Amino acid sequence: MKSLFAALVAVAFLAAGTALAAEAPAGKITLKQSASPKQGAVTFDHAGPGHKALKCDACHAKAEGGKIEGLDMKKGHETCQKCHNETAKADAAKAAIKACTNCHAKKA
Repeated sequence: MKSLFAALVAVAFLAAGTALAAEAPAGKITLKQSASPKQGAVTFDHAGPGHKALKCDACHAKAEGGKIEGLDMKKGHETCQKCHNETAKADAAKAAIKACTNCHAKKA
């Protein structure tokens, strides 16, 4: 009986640890850019509309999130535009999601 209880506690502890690890970062993050970008910086909000409904592995390599390795302009565009284009195609009212300025801040 004690070993069953210990096993249940261990499973609960691991499940709680995984749930905590999968929480999105609070606040917005600004993605690193090249020295002379054509567009303004991209500020990403995990809690933003559309993003908060996604699972971490929609963009990240792991279900618990973490740093996106090799994230550069090409990979960012491939990853983000794929979803943005699919969303716009599925719902014409969301066509603006495809615009560069939807993600890139206007340069000052």
